[in-house]
Amino acid sequence: MKKDSSFKIYFFYLLSIYTFLLFTNTHFSFEDTLKFGGADGFSYMSISMNSPFITKEKLMSIHSERFFFPYLIGLFSKLFEINFFLSYKIFVLIILMMINIFVIKILKYLNLNLQIILIFLTLINLNPYLTRFYIAIPTIINDLIFIAGIIIVIEKIITKNNHNFFIFLGYIFTFASRQTSIGLILAFLATMFVRGKKLLLKKYLISGFFIFIFFLILSIYYSSHTIENISSRYDLYAPKMRIFGFFVQNYPLKDKLFFLILPLLSFGPLFFYFTFTRKFKISLKKILKSKLLVFLFSFIFLVILQPILSGVEVTGRNVIRLTSLAYIPLFIFLILITEEKKNYIISKNIFNLLMVMILIFHSFHPTFSAIKIFNILRF
Repeated sequence: MKKDSSFKIYFFYLLSIYTFLLFTNTHFSFEDTLKFGGADGFSYMSISMNSPFITKEKLMSIHSERFFFPYLIGLFSKLFEINFFLSYKIFVLIILMMINIFVIKILKYLNLNLQIILIFLTLINLNPYLTRFYIAIPTIINDLIFIAGIIIVIEKIITKNNHNFFIFLGYIFTFASRQTSIGLILAFLATMFVRGKKLLLKKYLISGFFIFIFFLILSIYYSSHTIENISSRYDLYAPKMRIFGFFVQNYPLKDKLFFLILPLLSFGPLFFYFTFTRKFKISLKKILKSKLLVFLFSFIFLVILQPILSGVEVTGRNVIRLTSLAYIPLFIFLILITEEKKNYIISKNIFNLLMVMILIFHSFHPTFSAIKIFNILRF
């Protein structure tokens, strides 16, 4: 990103946000993370601690298949003699900054003014399921790396800046971090189906496919050399439960409806802001004519659908975090199909100030924030 006159503003604005977050965030010990939403971190920490060898611990296959980045973090920790858990924290902050850099590049390319870009950065960084969660539970860094990977790919598609290194970095981040990366492949296929020969990143699709296959084989190899933990929990990850779980699990209708509205805890402020400040500028017909918009919509739909289909028993309250993997792609999609309203209900500056205040309070998650004003809302 070029250092123009706004670079210092972005830098100090993000510095202010992250100073606020770090001072008001919960900072769990590794043992505490296992109790508060980071149970999977036991597997990842085992992978890191046994790197450069394959762990002998019993791991769920779904965890051992995501070995690549915990394995690298383990190598980093041993090479520089840094505590493993601290290494995860360091890389969480690095990945968060990387996400912000590429989001800023996208927003600047779209010629949005400085004030709107700062509000958009606030919408992203004060979402507790995109920042506070990973600061508190850094061992779940794979999810954050997945977000970074897809944002890099999207930035390259939007700006048409086909820089080989970053295209490949985006692919590696996406395909090596989560099985959800199949959504990227399916989104490209959906674009091909709707728009025919008009392909996105046409020059790099074959290389992307080979990177996907490479990490698939590598993950299967590592996973096959770990001892799988056969348990009732493992049964929950059967294809039937992952695809039809929402429909076959025996839960009351009210529990399923509650499960469906949980993602609004993450997406609510985003929808609120766009409802009051922006209006649609593009029709459904035009969306279908745009390979970029078809790609984005397909990817967003698939990423949100997957944890919902797994249902209450498998996904549980993780549905908020897992659907939030699509938060920034949805945010970009909404920007592309809308334009700013000319008239606000109240003064634009007052509304933006009000929005920032709402986002600050929204960030005070009862588990991941040290400020416990929402403890009464625990459920």
